[in-house]
Parts: sequence; C-alpha cells; structure tokens
Amino acid sequence: MKRLNKVLRAPAKYHGGKTRLLNFIIPKLEYNPIFVDTCVGMGSISLNVDEVFEKHFCFDLDEQLINMWLSLQQEGNKVVEILSSVDYCEENFLFAKRNVPGPRYARAADMIIRSRFSRGGLGETFAWSDRTRGGLPGDLNSWQTFRSDVIGRIVERVQPMTFAHGCLRDLMERLGLVDVSKTVYCDVPYVSEARTAKDVYQHEMLTYEKDAWPGVLTHEGLLKFLKKNKGVSYLSGYDNFLYQTYLSNYPAYRYETCNNSSQSKKKAKRIEVLWEINGGY
Repeated sequence: MKRLNKVLRAPAKYHGGKTRLLNFIIPKLEYNPIFVDTCVGMGSISLNVDEVFEKHFCFDLDEQLINMWLSLQQEGNKVVEILSSVDYCEENFLFAKRNVPGPRYARAADMIIRSRFSRGGLGETFAWSDRTRGGLPGDLNSWQTFRSDVIGRIVERVQPMTFAHGCLRDLMERLGLVDVSKTVYCDVPYVSEARTAKDVYQHEMLTYEKDAWPGVLTHEGLLKFLKKNKGVSYLSGYDNFLYQTYLSNYPAYRYETCNNSSQSKKKAKRIEVLWEINGGY
C-alpha cells in the first residue's frame, strides 16, 4: 500500500502508537478492497493509508476511544470548535482531567486534551519543555499546529470509515469478515513479557488461553484466529516466545526503534516486528 505524502498526525498521543513506523509498516501491507484496523487506538495507520477502500473498518475494545472517533466523524465541527478555544496550559489540562460528564463531543475534546497535554500521552502529568520549535516551546507549538492544521484534516479523513466498539474476534465474526478476502492490521497490546511498561493499556491481554476465562481473547487465541482468517493479516509487536512458536513459518519484518514509553533522556532501543500471516488456507 501507499501512505499519505504528508503525515496526518493522530488526534492524541497513545502508548504504542505507530506514527514513527509509518514508512516501515504501510508499504508492506497488501492491498485489498476491505481493510480492517482491529485495534485502531489513535489511528496512525488508518489515518495515513493513501488508498480508497470499498469498506474500511476500525475496531477497538476501548468504548471511550471509539466514542471519540464517532464524535469526530459525526460531530467533528463541535469538537473542533472546543479545541480551537482551548490554550495550552496546565489549568486546562487539569480541567479536562476531571472527566466531567457531558455531551459526547465535549468528552471527546477532553480526551484529546488530556492526552495531548500530558507526558507520554498517559493523561497523568502536564507536559512542558522549554526546548523551542518554530520560535515557541515545543509543546505549545505542537498544540497550535494541531488546532490550525491537523484536527480538521482528521475530521475529513474519517468520514468513510466504520467504527465499532468490541472484541476484534467477535466483531469480525458478527460482521461476516472471517471468510472474505481482506487486509487486516492488528496492533494489540504488546505481550507483557516482552515490554518494559506494564500499566499503560486501558484493556490488557493475557498471553496464554489457559490463564484466561473462556471466551476472553488472549494473544494465543488471537494467533489462532488470524491464522484461520481468509486474506492476509499483519500483526505488530515485540518479539516474544509465543509469537516465535506460532508464526515461525510466516514472514517477519524487523525495525529498530526507540522505546518511547521511557521518560528518560536516553531512550532504549527496541526491535519492532511486523508479522505477515496468510490465513484461511
């Protein structure tokens, strides 16, 4: 596949986001008229795929996240109006962090503010750096660029997509996507044993089926499911014993990247892997 010439930044920061890996991932994805982004997160891949699909599905287990996307799609002008009036400061971050009940578009705006105004996008502490970009402190410059140039493009980009909340396996089965030819991109939480940051996902995945309740999707269950799907699936993650065992006969592309979950000045290097799974045969 091709990616957009001008990168479209995600609406908010997200642990495990793939903006830095767009040139690594997107050109390796095989084109199919149906594209399924099974764990859309903040949408770095879906926003930057420069293809026209007959159907473009975006799923996530985080209901709040899907509501944000639906609000951007259906009430985008209201979200943009709120964000355009909010200055980058700690007071506004703390207000958004209160997560006050309100209409969906207001909650979507708060979610974006909490993430974009915080360190690492985790929504916990206000982010500020005196390092300048464009003559302004970097965080302030980034926010102003986002408000003036990015958010409107995101609202336009998501119009043809279909967003749904739920387990990717359940949704694909319910929507009849298992036995049709398609391209699937899957960016589930990294296997716990392979990563350094442990408490960063809203919804965690256990590694092995034996450790989970029946019917709960684990990494092991995911691998079995993707291998029986018709079409081609791409799975992002760090190398680990389980994936090595199940996917030893499938292509695996490796890319060295920084561990941005660390808040230290010197980022550790990690190897990001993209597995290509031709299933349903």
